[in-house]
This record gives sequence, structure tokens and C-alpha cells, in this order.
Amino acid sequence: MPRHKLVLLLVLCFGCLLLLFMLAYTTLALGGDDQDGGLAMIRNNRHKTISGLMSAETRANMDKEWVPALQHGEIVDFFSFKSFGLSQKNVYLLESGHVAMAKPVERHLLFFPRSVFATRSPLVGSSYAASAMVRLDREYQGWGEIAGYYLDRTLGWYRLPPIVGRHLSSKLFYRHDRSWSGRLLYALPEHLVPVSMHAWMRDMKTTPPSLTIGRYLRLQENAPAVARKEALLFSDVLVFDFLSDNFDRLGNHNWKRASDNWMLVWDIGLAWNHGPYHYDLDLFCGPHSWNEHEDKEEKVIRKPCPRICAFRRETVEQLKAMGPDVDPIDRLGSRFLRTIRSDALNGVFPYGLFRVLPQLW
Repeated sequence: MPRHKLVLLLVLCFGCLLLLFMLAYTTLALGGDDQDGGLAMIRNNRHKTISGLMSAETRANMDKEWVPALQHGEIVDFFSFKSFGLSQKNVYLLESGHVAMAKPVERHLLFFPRSVFATRSPLVGSSYAASAMVRLDREYQGWGEIAGYYLDRTLGWYRLPPIVGRHLSSKLFYRHDRSWSGRLLYALPEHLVPVSMHAWMRDMKTTPPSLTIGRYLRLQENAPAVARKEALLFSDVLVFDFLSDNFDRLGNHNWKRASDNWMLVWDIGLAWNHGPYHYDLDLFCGPHSWNEHEDKEEKVIRKPCPRICAFRRETVEQLKAMGPDVDPIDRLGSRFLRTIRSDALNGVFPYGLFRVLPQLW
């Protein structure tokens, strides 16, 4: 191609991109992005949210009410939600009065085509069992949240509110995304964006486990009966983190309880950090506050670290009943996959991106 034609083509492409940006900014709808007003609306109990899970009746009816609303409810208002964390979040008000939060499930394929990564779905091909897999999409946590919800329901613990997959219009999801990529994606022809839809929980409280609890769970000291019961709830959270390969509870901010003091396994968007083949027993070492560190600034826990070895008897018996000694169809993995494949996003794990590395262990 002659040089002058190439220059002309580049100028035209740049002009088209500039036009798209201008179109995106000038077509932003007015209103709908008032975070303070939206949060005040939620706090004033004007709409349906979840505040506690202690009641068995609440847990029994929660999914029946919320899951259809999250999957199919018409969205009548929304605002962007700016909070601590990596992932983009939007809050939606549904026609039924339910309030939901959404997180993106995957990188947009316009900017990050899957072919540029040396990876596949972690559920395809046993040859990957001989390799290390590390998550790449740490800002795109929706699929991890959905998978965590279905694991929780497979176990029957109800330590999470309903979280399901759904496709939203790009004109809705990117409407208030002020980033350059968000403006471009909003200006493109309408397309579907896979997201995780979360039932909104309010009035949660942060309650990280004390060092005394850590010492008891490590059998380093004894504790009163009341304290032992409390400590074993924290051990259940660490069991869940081990099952889901979740490293996002090393700090204090994700140790949450509902308003009625029901223990949660909150925020598991960064779970399945190493794919389905690797497990890390050092998750049982607990949070940073229980451990010594090689590098205090980077918070690198010194190894070997003491692991907990006290667990609830009911939890141990439940997992043994789903363990390797039972029929394959009754094992935890089989039950989990049957449950998660009922989701609208069809299993969600194929949305995860993992870099495949040489065997490291």
C-alpha cells in the first residue's frame, strides 16, 4: 500500500475513534449515578435487601425469592458503586424492589481476546494437572463469586447471600463507566455483558478472629466452652477458603458477619487462585495477624507456618461423606459441578483466565 494511503487510513481510523469517544460522552444519560443518594435509599429500608441469615426460615426462603429476581428482574435504576477492592461494581434496583450488586465476569474480548493468553478453561484436559496455573483476571471477579455461592449451597452452609450469573446490556453496564475503555464499550453497538448478580446485604460488621482464637485452633492454648464454639466457626471459614483456594482473607477486611451475627464467607471473587489442580494447606495458617512475616511491608508469611488443627466435628463428618471413599457421583466435586452448571452462565469456570506455568511443586 502506498505511504500516503496508509497515512490517510490511519487518520481516518483515529477520527473514527475520536468520534466514538465524543458520541459516548455526549450520550451519557442524566442521573442514575448518585452513589450517596442510592446508598441512603438502601439504608432507609425503602427496598428489599438482606440483613441477617441466622433464621432457618430466612435461609429456606431466601433463594426462592431472590434467585429469580436476580436472574430475570427488570432493572429500573442503578448507580456505580465505588468501594475498596479491585473489581468494578454497579448497584441495581429491580422492578420487584430488590437491590442487587453486579461485578464483571470476564475481560472484554475486544481488548483482551483469549487467544493472546497461553491458557484454556481449567476444566478442559487433564494434561494441565502437570502444570501450575495462576489467575490473571484479578479485576474480573464475578465468576469466582458465582462459583463460591454454588459451593456454599452444595455444602448447605448458607454463609453467602444469593449470587447468580446474568447477561446485561452493554448500554446499561458501561453507562457510567468513565474510563476510556468504558466509554468506547458504551459507544459500540449494544451487546451482552456477563456479570455476577449479588443480593445486597446491609449492616454487615467486620469481625476478624483474634490471636487467642488462632492459638486455640492451633491447639497452643485452651479456651472456655463459649470461646471454643466461636473459634470453630472461624475454622469453618478457613475450611471454605481451602476448598475454594481463596487467599483473599489474609487481611482483616473480609472477615464479615451479618447484622444478626451470622458468620459469612464474604468476598470470594479471587478464589480458585491456582486453578482446579493445586491445593495449599498453608491457607490453614490463618490471617496475617496470626503469623510472623519474612517481609512485613509485603506481608509475606514466614514458612513453615503453624496450621490450625481444630475443626467442628459436623464439618469433618460432612466432608468425609463427600470424600474420595464414596461413590464418585456423591463426591463434593461432582455435586458442586452439577449444581453450578444450572447457572445461566453455564458453569462459569470457562470465563476464568489462567497463565499456565511449568510444574512448581
